[in-house]
Amino acid sequence: GEVDLAGNFTYVNDVMCRIFEYSREELLEMNNRHYTDAANAKILFNAFSNVFRSGEPSRGIRYEMTTKTGKKKNLEVKR
Repeated sequence: GEVDLAGNFTYVNDVMCRIFEYSREELLEMNNRHYTDAANAKILFNAFSNVFRSGEPSRGIRYEMTTKTGKKKNLEVKR
C-alpha cells in the first residue's frame, strides 16, 4: 500500500485488505490513526516523513495495528 505524508492511504492491494479486514474503499478513506494507537501512529508518521524528506527507503518499520474486528497484529513495513 501507499500513503501520503499525512498517513492517508492512496493505494491499497488485496493483501492489505485481508490483513486489515477492511474493503479497499474503506481503507482508501482511512488514515493511520484509524487503525493504530497514538504511539504507533507516531512511529508511522516519523518513518513516512523521513522517507518523504530524504527520498530514501526505510529499513523497516515495525508497528502494532488493530483490524476491523479488533484483532491486534504486529506488522513490518519496508518502504
